Amino acid sequence: MKILVTGGRGFVGSYVVRELKSRNHEVVVLSNLSHPSQSSIDIQIEYGDVRYAYDIDRIGPVDACIHLAAKINVDRSRENAESYVDTNVKGTYNILEYCRKYGAKLIYAATSEALGSMLPEYEKYGMDENHPFLPDNPYGATKASAEMLVRGWSKQYDIKCAILRSFNVCGIGQSYDKEGAFIPKVVMRVKNGINPVIYGRGDQTRDYLWVGDLATAYRILVESNLIGCDTFHVGTGREVSIEYIAKTIIGISGKDLNIDYAE
Repeated sequence: MKILVTGGRGFVGSYVVRELKSRNHEVVVLSNLSHPSQSSIDIQIEYGDVRYAYDIDRIGPVDACIHLAAKINVDRSRENAESYVDTNVKGTYNILEYCRKYGAKLIYAATSEALGSMLPEYEKYGMDENHPFLPDNPYGATKASAEMLVRGWSKQYDIKCAILRSFNVCGIGQSYDKEGAFIPKVVMRVKNGINPVIYGRGDQTRDYLWVGDLATAYRILVESNLIGCDTFHVGTGREVSIEYIAKTIIGISGKDLNIDYAE
């Protein structure tokens, strides 16, 4: 199968590309190198940006597309929301039109951020695929908007697709810069003998998913005989507090460090 992976030089994308190649799929990677993973340097790309339809169209026909390219940092989305609309919404529209033109099936990388905070009536059994959109920030809002585009285009133009909502992904190669995630930031501070920082009391809980499992989920979906447009949540179903994560990393290091709590 010939598969286009957008954002294939990113953290998740690099794992997805390797998973697909391990199954002998022909993979074409489209990336603008805006935030490449340190572990993706060996991945060959077609340089391009999903915001521009001609960058996508010059790839030519494919059997399927895994659309991972997006702007993802919540804090930055508050500062520059327009760029998130441009990439996450307009970019997804361009991908949908590309899939429509070539009859390619689409696996869309969604996020739990589109759902926002869990409604009380869902607390008994967790945030399932039927939880309504209640985004808390511009990033979540643009991803929810893009999901609605995918559903509409699938129904109107019979694009076979799947929407995959992942929760908090972690693994080797994840960025620890200012756009990076909590776990690698804590690891790097502890490695350098600096106290990790937690905002609030640290009782915020997260469902952490290993990136290799997520890549497998993408591969399974793209190989499946999709009908319509189904939504899949990928997570462990187990919550841990970020304070527990930080204390565990300090404990593993054996260093005499503490957590700094900030407002």
